[in-house]
Amino acid sequence: MAEVLLDNVDLTVFGGPTTLDVSVDVGDQGVRGSKIWAGPGNPDIYTTESELLINDLYVNTATTGSFPGWLYQYILAPGGPEWTPILLLNPSQFSAISSTTFTTGSATINIPVSSLTTANVTDVTKFIVRLNVENANAVASAFTYSLTGTHPNKNIAIVVKGASWNGTTWSNLTGAQNVHLFISYIG
Repeated sequence: MAEVLLDNVDLTVFGGPTTLDVSVDVGDQGVRGSKIWAGPGNPDIYTTESELLINDLYVNTATTGSFPGWLYQYILAPGGPEWTPILLLNPSQFSAISSTTFTTGSATINIPVSSLTTANVTDVTKFIVRLNVENANAVASAFTYSLTGTHPNKNIAIVVKGASWNGTTWSNLTGAQNVHLFISYIG
């Protein structure tokens, strides 16, 4: 096998030009890309159809009314182009640490529906409830929830049942316990 020895410590690199000019003025101009529009309400009121292209987006900046805080997309529907709500940008969420008094392993926590939405909600499945009971010992808990009262004073009534494990026995939760709540409205 042949051996190759390099005796020169200089290395010269030959490459392309130091600058490159890219021209973009050749050919027909294409259709513009999507635009994002915004306004405090219905996109049909705050946009002009002659300015719109399919796939344009619109952010409803309103905090009340129909579809507040939603992102719309201008789509081609069977009856012609229309705005369609596609994503809630600011989901209605509630979180709190509730000091709750348990009696023989049970407690009820009432959260006003108005903490999440101004809508007259009649379907409890429009809410996702998660909770955790804070305790120095292991806790097993279960809960159910329902809607109580009438609009606008409706509540989400959360009935929590729990027991703690001290290492040898289970005992019902009693007295004040911190319950960490996280509720989402998916209306």
